Amino acid sequence: MSLNSIFLSFRPKRKQTLARFSFDNNTNYKGHGSIRFNSLNQAYKQVENYIDNNKNKNQEQYINLYKSLQTDLFGYHNESMSPRDKELYSVYQINDNQCDNPKKLEAIKNNLNNNKNTQNCFYNQCYEYFKNESEPNRKKLGIVEESLKYMLMGLQNKDADIMFEHDEKDVNKKYTNEELLKFEQNHQYVFSLCDDFKTALLRLSNPLEQNSENPLESVIKSREEDVNDRNNKMSTNYKVMYDNLTTLSQKWQKR
Repeated sequence: MSLNSIFLSFRPKRKQTLARFSFDNNTNYKGHGSIRFNSLNQAYKQVENYIDNNKNKNQEQYINLYKSLQTDLFGYHNESMSPRDKELYSVYQINDNQCDNPKKLEAIKNNLNNNKNTQNCFYNQCYEYFKNESEPNRKKLGIVEESLKYMLMGLQNKDADIMFEHDEKDVNKKYTNEELLKFEQNHQYVFSLCDDFKTALLRLSNPLEQNSENPLESVIKSREEDVNDRNNKMSTNYKVMYDNLTTLSQKWQKR
């Protein structure tokens, strides 16, 4: 089975107290923007309405389904950047009047937005694949999530350094094309790392097998062959990112 083979399934869970949540606030809840999320949310509301309108019937089966849908909804990542997401990325704090080339700034923001959304769609695909597996294999979903998170933290830290260096020189000076290029190169580098990880993971015929290829190890080793990547791994900007990826890589095969 590959990650591309994704189907909706509900597995019974033990009976729990029914809890109500709202999934309609795009700034507070992760998951909006995807067809999959909307489908789950619609099913969730249908089950909720059935429970409300049939209080005198045996509802155990529907409560189990309700909780299963609720768990799935909480597991999804936002597939469109919310205002809260944008607070984490330095380029979104720069206005057009603060740089020499507003069109280039807009292109950088759009590219960041598209790549971030693509990454979250990929995570949701992984969530579908791993969520109903046994506990040891479900832990691999956590490794995927943490890996993508640390890659983005590497991007955010580098962007913050670029902004700090700019402000140290002159906080009132406009961002030059050269400075915008630094943001652009940082985003290209980190998202290429994300893409390599996704490619390595999708290449596996069965990523749940004990002896299957370790996608993180594959990506880290392949980048050691490039001199610039070796320098990046040891630099202040990306060292924490690579150290965390190495630790997660060691956990991949552990049961």
